[in-house]
Amino acid sequence: MSAAFALLKCLALQPEGLVRSSRGSSESSSVTPGRGRTRTLFSSLLCSWRGRAFAAALAAILSLSACATDQKKMISSPTRTANTAEKSTGSARASKPISGDSSKKPTASAKQTAAKQQPKPAPDLPPPTYADIANAYNARAARLQRVWARAVVSVDFTDDEGNRRWEQGEGHFQVIQPSKMALSAGKLGEVMLWIGCDTDRYWLIDAKEKHRAWVGKHSAATRQKIESLGVPAAPRDLLALAGITPLPNPTNDQRLDPQPRWSNDKKTLIFDADRTGTRWRYFINPKTYEPSRIEVIDPATSEPILTATLELYDNLTIRGDGTLPPRIATRFRCLHHPSGSTLGLSITDMIDGGPTKLREQNFDFDALHELLGIKDTIDLDAPRPAAAAVNNEGRD
Repeated sequence: MSAAFALLKCLALQPEGLVRSSRGSSESSSVTPGRGRTRTLFSSLLCSWRGRAFAAALAAILSLSACATDQKKMISSPTRTANTAEKSTGSARASKPISGDSSKKPTASAKQTAAKQQPKPAPDLPPPTYADIANAYNARAARLQRVWARAVVSVDFTDDEGNRRWEQGEGHFQVIQPSKMALSAGKLGEVMLWIGCDTDRYWLIDAKEKHRAWVGKHSAATRQKIESLGVPAAPRDLLALAGITPLPNPTNDQRLDPQPRWSNDKKTLIFDADRTGTRWRYFINPKTYEPSRIEVIDPATSEPILTATLELYDNLTIRGDGTLPPRIATRFRCLHHPSGSTLGLSITDMIDGGPTKLREQNFDFDALHELLGIKDTIDLDAPRPAAAAVNNEGRD
């Protein structure tokens, strides 16, 4: 094909005189009649401009056909090309060693340099001091001065008559630091249970069945009195167990010297702190300094009496504050180990509240007593010789 293409191209581009000379010689030569007539017609065709144009077009067609054939050959043999390239690369590697060849072992100095450049994981570092943890923890707690949130409350407890009860309802979780708390639960807009406290007193109100309230003073609170309510912890302690109130400031006269340490899985900071003469154990997230678990330790057994778990931290909206909002645990569960009483709390729509939400009557026992129609009030701090007097009357 390439020879025919070259011949046609030469014939198409040669001068007319040369073609004519060729024609004359062909006419004078002795050839057979049939072959001579064909050659004469072909030569005559090439002598005219139409013939030369025809030859040029035919040459172009043959050229395109040749290019297409070459392209098909290249496409049909990619494997051959890749193998050739790989062989050439392998030859180059064999002839010239690479600086990072695995056969070449790094020197001792190179190993030391690499070890210095790699940062140590956080658990291998010494834990932060209690002062560092308390500063970060208390900075968050200081911005949780006022809390209002919608709540789903569940309580599992044994009442004062020895009956096991489980209640669940929807209500609100309200806080004004340092000592005011209100936790309500109900159904269809009717309050069933109200747990609260102010600066001096704490209370529990059963507004569903007995229309009874229990009230006592913080200064006279004991573990036995709190257990008689059926709740796992005193209302004011619930604020600390929920991670809202600040950590105790480290002082020289503190009974316990907090020494933060890493947990066994190297993911949590643990330390003990003294709060109101009681030993509390904190489990802190080292990245956020937020508590994931808080325990109250029994001094007699060194085992937890109370365990609170805190999960799913989310922002609390502070009106008029353009800075990064503080976070609060939206899922809270408190367990009293000796009795098995539990308090579960899930909150949403957390804001700092206002006069229309955080009303003073929500933290006033006398106002709640009247508002909820309480018929019977038990003073937890009153002396109890009445029961003995009744027994003696019965004997007479």
